[in-house]
Amino acid sequence: MSILKLLASDGFLSVNKHIAQIVGLDAAVLLAELASSYNFFEAIEQLTPDGMFFETVERIQVNTTLSQYQQAKAVKVLSDAGILETKKVGIPAKRYFRINEEVLIGILNHKSSKNLITGDEKTSSLDVKKLDCNNNKKNNKQNNKIYRFIPPTVEEVADYCRERNNGIDAEQFVDFYSSKGWKVGNNKMQDWKAAVRTWERRRKQAGAGYKKQTKTEELDGFYAMANEWAKG
Repeated sequence: MSILKLLASDGFLSVNKHIAQIVGLDAAVLLAELASSYNFFEAIEQLTPDGMFFETVERIQVNTTLSQYQQAKAVKVLSDAGILETKKVGIPAKRYFRINEEVLIGILNHKSSKNLITGDEKTSSLDVKKLDCNNNKKNNKQNNKIYRFIPPTVEEVADYCRERNNGIDAEQFVDFYSSKGWKVGNNKMQDWKAAVRTWERRRKQAGAGYKKQTKTEELDGFYAMANEWAKG
């Protein structure tokens, strides 16, 4: 059966969905109407030698409700796609059309091949989508986790202080912040290493006078200083 017979809209306003997706609804409607006209002129053997037939703007508008402007746009779309050829013949001029069936078949075959997926491919596609969905859920869950501060041990602080060679007493550091509930001011501590570095900077700022204090004075002053830092 000719593809134009399949596209024809005899008695109905029918549209091929694949064609409509490619050229738009108006162009698909016009093509269906022109396919009907072709079939009619072919049946009465009134096609031109090169397979053309004529159709009027008025008759197309009656059959499709497409205005002259809409028809002109649809003709251009179909012509640009290589589906339709037009020319005017005679006085008064009649508009003749020829539908390129080979181009139509190529377009529909290409569309069908793009939509053709084997059972294995469908399963694979679904598996990939499911995996992506699970990964997204996992990532979202991880991203939504609330960060929970874990207080360091004396050994961890001591290792970090030795690494930085800052002379800070790790046990004093841990005892001080443990007594305060591991808070800096009124806020929960987020990074104990940052707190160590703050003590380190303040220790350097204290200068030589700080180092000349007795052990007891140093400890008392150190706690007082730390309390002031925590308030800030």
